[in-house]
Amino acid sequence: MPFSIPYKITSATDPVASAESADADIAEAIAEVYVLRAYFTNQLDALYATAKAEYLALTPKQRTAARQTQLLVKYIQTANHMETDCDARMDAIINKLQAGLIRTGGDAAIVDEIKSEYAQEKSLKKAYYFSIIYKNK
Repeated sequence: MPFSIPYKITSATDPVASAESADADIAEAIAEVYVLRAYFTNQLDALYATAKAEYLALTPKQRTAARQTQLLVKYIQTANHMETDCDARMDAIINKLQAGLIRTGGDAAIVDEIKSEYAQEKSLKKAYYFSIIYKNK
């Protein structure tokens, strides 16, 4: 599911159009960060709901430690693939943002802030889901 919108075509000799295009690219990249966050947060929530429903569909006799482990591995692998996809998309957005900032002479400190916030939010989300898993064991 692509999140990017095609770049505006501007003349390389028109600095005003070029700056406006870079500003638009920066705004678009920031918006894409929020869209990406919402998309993957919803995907994780749906994955958790699916995993929980699959577990609850088991009879009490089927809810063995081995079966729980099987389900855990299955859904953690799926979540890991989702994380890899999200990381790749975030890297692409950050690269686009950084390029726009460089073109406009903007402060690239926001890139580091976004990377830091992204890493922190991922860590918190993982801790949240693992706390649910271990609480329900």
